[in-house]
Amino acid sequence: ILCEEAFLDILVTAHKNKIAPHLVLLTAPDVAQNLVTMKGMPFVDNVMSRDPDDRSFTVRSLLTTMTKVLNRNIFGIEKYLSWGADVHLKTVQSSKEREKIKDDMIAYFKKSGIRTSILDRVYLVSEEMLMNSIYDAPTDDKGQALYNHLSRKTEVKLEKDQWSTMRYAFDGTLIAVSVEDPFGALTKELIIQYLESCYQGKAGTLNLNKGGAGRGLHQIIENSDLTIFNVKRGVKTEVISLFNLEVGRKEHKPSFHYFFI
Repeated sequence: ILCEEAFLDILVTAHKNKIAPHLVLLTAPDVAQNLVTMKGMPFVDNVMSRDPDDRSFTVRSLLTTMTKVLNRNIFGIEKYLSWGADVHLKTVQSSKEREKIKDDMIAYFKKSGIRTSILDRVYLVSEEMLMNSIYDAPTDDKGQALYNHLSRKTEVKLEKDQWSTMRYAFDGTLIAVSVEDPFGALTKELIIQYLESCYQGKAGTLNLNKGGAGRGLHQIIENSDLTIFNVKRGVKTEVISLFNLEVGRKEHKPSFHYFFI
């Protein structure tokens, strides 16, 4: 069942009566407003924003969302790109590698003639995504964070089973960048809490011991055209950022989707 905000009672009824195995909430592209709606729908595992001013991309996103949910195959930037896009993959083993990984990626995109103003955003977003995967994602057997109390200037070398993966590609219209970690510790509640604190001007107040102050998710969403959070609980988290070269900054409406299985 796919349902807009105006019909939330349908989702509530479907959940209570177990009418459908998959529920998808369709929201407007207004991050701050969406947080309130999602907070009241904790049982909905799939959220997709749609922009009435961009019907073509909305239809494409809707088809992608339905395919992901029905097949329970939510991961991969390929799902958002045109067929045949060349996807590059980098393994992230330590905080020290971040600069080279980002520089290699930007050099690749520059060859395609992408504007510096867009690449500045791509660079900032990729830095936040990499820091999240290195400092925030790793947990021990009890689910306790291992490194997120550290300053982001402190070097961290990950164990092999903690390595994350970065992917990036360009299909002529969209730039896609993703970072995937092997923990699956990100929760819907945490996304909403951190974003809520940032949009209310209270960034860093949720966890005073956290080295990054919790601003990373906010920075990623605000500087991307679309951010997608894919999480298989306890197994894997993937954060995807899309940058649409056909959308100017004046038309920029940051939004996000999430999928939990």
